[in-house]
Amino acid sequence: MGENPVTKDAFVKESPKIKRDMTAEEIAHLLRSFDEKAKHARLVAVVVLNTGLRQTEATGLRWDNVDFEHGRIIIDKTKDGTAHCVAMTPTLAAELRAWPKVSKYVFPTLTRKDKGPQRERPMGSIKRAFATAVDKAAKEYPALAGMTLHHLRHHAGRVLIRHGASVVVAQALLGHKDVRTTMRYLHVASEGYLKQAAEALEDENARQNGTPTAHEPFRGTKESKATN
Repeated sequence: MGENPVTKDAFVKESPKIKRDMTAEEIAHLLRSFDEKAKHARLVAVVVLNTGLRQTEATGLRWDNVDFEHGRIIIDKTKDGTAHCVAMTPTLAAELRAWPKVSKYVFPTLTRKDKGPQRERPMGSIKRAFATAVDKAAKEYPALAGMTLHHLRHHAGRVLIRHGASVVVAQALLGHKDVRTTMRYLHVASEGYLKQAAEALEDENARQNGTPTAHEPFRGTKESKATN
């Protein structure tokens, strides 16, 4: 028998700042907090929230990665050296369609080495612009203080798990090479997940006793159903 991927280490390596999911109001306020000159940083945040992509994957997007026809974004090479594909939400598709195409890169920048010609390349870090927006948003929503772009990726992963995606599906969409990395998201999303599990078991008890219940069907991971 192979090693169980669900080890205690899979549940503890989580940023101490990530205590809960952001609310819809907090997300909306954060996105409104970007300055006019930081529209590019705002759209990068929208990309990460709607796909779970890493920052370098989001800022390095080319237009040929964006498949509007099939509603997806194709990442040629991830951090782990593999390619993967993520779905594009209607919200993200609308934002990208409205974004000006001035380069092969979605978020281009120009650089010059020594006295050579300017060269086009994908945008680098948006850390400063993002931090400025977070500081502004945190004045009304203090829980956002210290939020980083990577936290938005974690938020997207937890949303996937909370809405019934299997760990395997979440792993594929987030581009994790090791499923134990994906399992960390269950730690933060566990409250609602475990409540569903308890309700599912109670429903089974009720069926055995001939007593109907009104709980939502349990939508746990494929792994939880296959490793009883």
